[in-house]
Amino acid sequence: MLKIGDYNTLIAVKFVEFGAYLKDPDSDETVLLPKKYVHEDMKKDDKIEVFVYLDSEDRKVATTLHPFGKVNEIVNLLCVGSSSIGAFLDWGLEKDLFVPFKHQNQRMRQHEHYVVKILFDEVSGRLLGSNAFGRILHGDTAKLKVGQEMDLVVFGENASGFQVVADNDFMGILYKNQVFSELRIGDSVKGFVSKIREDGKIDFAMRKSGFSGVVSQKDRVFEILSSAPGGKTMINSKTPPVKIYEMFNMSKKTFKQLIGMLYKERKILIHDDCIEVVKTK
Repeated sequence: MLKIGDYNTLIAVKFVEFGAYLKDPDSDETVLLPKKYVHEDMKKDDKIEVFVYLDSEDRKVATTLHPFGKVNEIVNLLCVGSSSIGAFLDWGLEKDLFVPFKHQNQRMRQHEHYVVKILFDEVSGRLLGSNAFGRILHGDTAKLKVGQEMDLVVFGENASGFQVVADNDFMGILYKNQVFSELRIGDSVKGFVSKIREDGKIDFAMRKSGFSGVVSQKDRVFEILSSAPGGKTMINSKTPPVKIYEMFNMSKKTFKQLIGMLYKERKILIHDDCIEVVKTK
């Protein structure tokens, strides 16, 4: 069966004046690949990877173009227009992605970007976008564990932190005191589950909590220290926290824990004015 809103590997079975018909080997269902996407070297029985979606008349159609996302993915898209029933986002195909009003967290405005999830609506049989994440995300938090690494996409910001979608199906917040680099709406980052709340939302951090999370950063700190000229980094106990953030992307407290470990392992020397990497013979 053809996967709508996704990539399909199909077999070329017939070439006509206006394109080529491709067949799904599992269901024998066919779809048209318009002439503009038919390459000169294509021939019968070739296996061709195409993206299948719906044209302006809601007919299945194939393309060799690569959209900015596929069904069930979270993407950051530009609003290119609106109508009396919704908005239209550019997702890299000839037909824009439609977002009905009921799937808008707030009214979308032309020329602005929005983070949405691409959906296939079983009721209407159409592809659409949605940023009404409270309604459409149904991940089972019982399957998650504190400390679990997840892929986060930032979709909003408030006084506490950044609102994120995790692994395309969970919603939570990444608190600002857990962020050590600049983040913007639409950015994708790795994060770790720090708390699972009773309402099903999740608190995230950019570092693993606890001792194991601190240790995981030790090698990276040592690598940065080793890359300094002469193995000496001009940092001491009075170095401002902001400079530590800039150089090591972590808090001063975490940094001090890590250099303490490296010192005990005799990998570095801590002087009044610098940190020196111990030369190995």
